[in-house]
Amino acid sequence: MVKAIINICAQANHVLNIVKAKEGFKDKSQTINHIALKYAEHHLSESLTPSLLQKAKEIENKSYVEVKETRY
Repeated sequence: MVKAIINICAQANHVLNIVKAKEGFKDKSQTINHIALKYAEHHLSESLTPSLLQKAKEIENKSYVEVKETRY
């Protein structure tokens, strides 16, 4: 697992909150993983092997990912 501190604009944060609520995720980390994997599935699928896509979906389904939000 990779940990990252990211800066996002207010609009991106709003979108993340909407996707988080709509999909029932526990935290924004799960939401970001979901969005990134869906993007890869739809836009990068020809460059990804089926086994790599399967592994990505398995990672998405695990709920052990944690994120600590830092407010500045």
